[in-house]
Amino acid sequence: MSRLQVCFAALVGATIMLTAPVKAASYNFTFDGTLDPYEVIVTGTLTTSDTPNPGVSPSVGYDITGIIGTVQAFQSGNPLFNSTIAGLATLATVPNDYMFPDNIFYYPANPSVGGYVDLNGLAFEDSLGNFYNIYAFPLVDPMSIDIMNPLVLNSGPDGLGSDLGGDLSLRTSVTPLPAALPLFATGLGAIGLLARRRMRKAAAAVA
Repeated sequence: MSRLQVCFAALVGATIMLTAPVKAASYNFTFDGTLDPYEVIVTGTLTTSDTPNPGVSPSVGYDITGIIGTVQAFQSGNPLFNSTIAGLATLATVPNDYMFPDNIFYYPANPSVGGYVDLNGLAFEDSLGNFYNIYAFPLVDPMSIDIMNPLVLNSGPDGLGSDLGGDLSLRTSVTPLPAALPLFATGLGAIGLLARRRMRKAAAAVA
């Protein structure tokens, strides 16, 4: 196999790598919910699937596959508790039937389903064992968050309960350059160089 053929094979391999999904999308978010005298601030990062969930067509919704971050709660402006997000909660893991999370993220936001999340919402658990559900009603602003202690229906820690109205803000994180892209560029350069050398040799032979 000639060097040109080897470089062409490498180029084909790089192209195949480039056409495959690079990584799941990630979104940095903040949810700030209030219900006097309480305030809850959730800050973190969502990870979603690469392709839309076909079950929510024609809306563009992606399955949430992971979540990390922190929760801060305040009462009358005074710190109530701080915790870290332990992970996603699902229908199988929430402690009762009050929450019905589908953990689907809509991007761009779709007001017809509620915005970035729908009525079923995004659910997660924190390091203190509390469950949270961020959800939204279609065409209704603001969004809401329910906070539930596993032992008491619709009751959060220290009397902190449900339906804290708030807004979810986010920005997309920078997607790293695909690892195959430098290889792709190298393959193109090598093929061009070899082709140029062959043309020079052919021209010299003719002369």
